[in-house]
Amino acid sequence: MHGMAEIVWIALASTAVVAFCHWLKLPSLLGFLVVGVLLGPVGLGVVHDSHAIEFAAEIGVVFLLFTIGLEISISDLVRMARQVLVGGALQMGITALGVALLFGVMFGSSKVGWILGLLVVPSSTALVLRLMGDSGELMTPYGRLSLAILLMQDFAVVGFMLLLPMFAKSDATQMQLVWSLGKAGLVTAGIFVLGRFAFPWVLRKIVALRSREVFLLVTLSMVFGTAFLAGKLGLSLALGAFVAGIVVSESEFSHQMFAEVLPFRDILNGLFFVSVGLLLQADVVRAKPWMLLGWVVGLLLWKFVVVVGIAKLFRLSWQAAVFTGVALSQVGEFGLVMVKEATALKLITQEQRGMLIAASLVTMILTPLFLMWLRASWPKHRAEVQADVDTEMAQELDKHVILVGYGINGRNVARALQYLGVKFVVVEMNQQTVQRERENGIPICYGDATSHILLELLHVERARVFITAIADAAVTRTIVAQARHANPKMQVIARTRYIAEIGPLRELGADIVVPEEFETSIELFGRILLAYDIPEFQVDMEKRKLRNEEYKVLLDETVKPVVSWADFFSGLQIERVLLEDGWKGAEKTLGELHLRVNTGATVLAILRDEQVHSAPEGGFRLSVCDTLILAGDAQAMQKAKELLRDGVLGQSSKSLLVEKTKEA
Repeated sequence: MHGMAEIVWIALASTAVVAFCHWLKLPSLLGFLVVGVLLGPVGLGVVHDSHAIEFAAEIGVVFLLFTIGLEISISDLVRMARQVLVGGALQMGITALGVALLFGVMFGSSKVGWILGLLVVPSSTALVLRLMGDSGELMTPYGRLSLAILLMQDFAVVGFMLLLPMFAKSDATQMQLVWSLGKAGLVTAGIFVLGRFAFPWVLRKIVALRSREVFLLVTLSMVFGTAFLAGKLGLSLALGAFVAGIVVSESEFSHQMFAEVLPFRDILNGLFFVSVGLLLQADVVRAKPWMLLGWVVGLLLWKFVVVVGIAKLFRLSWQAAVFTGVALSQVGEFGLVMVKEATALKLITQEQRGMLIAASLVTMILTPLFLMWLRASWPKHRAEVQADVDTEMAQELDKHVILVGYGINGRNVARALQYLGVKFVVVEMNQQTVQRERENGIPICYGDATSHILLELLHVERARVFITAIADAAVTRTIVAQARHANPKMQVIARTRYIAEIGPLRELGADIVVPEEFETSIELFGRILLAYDIPEFQVDMEKRKLRNEEYKVLLDETVKPVVSWADFFSGLQIERVLLEDGWKGAEKTLGELHLRVNTGATVLAILRDEQVHSAPEGGFRLSVCDTLILAGDAQAMQKAKELLRDGVLGQSSKSLLVEKTKEA
């Protein structure tokens, strides 16, 4: 029962506080931080033994970084190399330098200043990635820069931890530092090789067993194994899991692995933020609140200014730079880990430790609030930085089709539009899909189609057709409403899985609603008619009739047939006959051949040079390579082919014609 009381308190408080945050539309992570503060020394003080909670929290961060890695491919990481190395190094160096100078003067010691500078450099990887992941911002321009800087910080924590004993004048040497950093690089490379070759082979063997339990156990073993290996060799557990996630991300099993670990991640990650809230000390808050306020404001502003400057160096817009600066302005969990080590080495005082922990926690609480305020008060700019729209492509859009979603249905529609030569643009929320299809030449952009600002960027006011091809019914309704409001004149086509959505989507402005269930039934209906030798033109007419009547025939269980098409068209055939070189029918008019009189077949149309001549008259002269569309029974078709090929009817055909003439 060790620690069970604390777990119960945390579960009850988390349920109440997170539900309240959800009602207020606040991030759930903020609720978990507040739970930690409420149950810790500053609040009710009911949680005394936090060791078990801290262990579970660390596992939660491992799961978080693994799932983030699953969403990023190796090619993505290679593209981010410059941002990781240059952006991360600049952020750490400038941040540490500024804080070192300030605290060096404040405490009269340059060594203390540098130590505190190193401790406040890391931002919260868990907080930032969770916030951006939940809001779909992780693969935006500012999301990618934030991720790059966080990765560099996590790698650098290994070196920072080794620098602390050197400040304490221990036996650590510069060669030991270089060796430790080199070892961290070797461990990362080893995990890459293992994941690239060993993991896919193992997963294929496991999938062949068709056991979900075994697949889950292998996934957990992979997460914990790579984290443990990284931890034993000097890296953080979370960083090892992150690298494992990246190398598995390009396999066909990545989506299933993500689904398996997601419940563990969400629960344990919540415990992590509770454990952070428990660190706040009551005596620090009560003794020097104004000093605490000064630390919080100073750290937030300085880290914000540094990151905004780096973002502008990478040519991000001011809007994206501000979002990046706010996201990385807090002091994160790895800083708190280093605070514990620095205190053990007596590099900082207990007062400095308490103030730093309190300031870090307050900055972590404020970050979600600031981001939420930015998103609410700056919606247009948020949409602009979130939407990865090619400006030149957007300027060329006119009388185009906007296609939302690039799943199976979206791809099929896009292929049809390419075949027809229609100008179109695709909106997709999966950044990996966007990058892959852009390389294939598809006009596609990343963004949320529920945003009217994104639709403006894609010139929805000039669009001719708007198509939604996504599965989410609620999101489809929102998108249809936004599209209709933005352009009342364009045609809006919505795909839905459910019959019940036809009416609501019509009311919201959809001109055409395509329910998957009924479209499948209509195609089966058409195939059945063709099997009874009913002409294709009549099949197409019947299918159009069903759609025009909004599937009423399929909805009405009491409907009865008006006419039996199987009897009506019994024996009727429609065939194409190509006039080949040497056929006698070429260079003759239809009147000279008397096809209908001599054979009983009717010429419906003639195809010549990709042009259709419908219901041609007797004076129409045939030529080689013409294609005749003929209607008639089997005997009429046979006689028509003989007459066109030989110029005369065969003996058997003549006798049949004489008999029919006598009967008449």
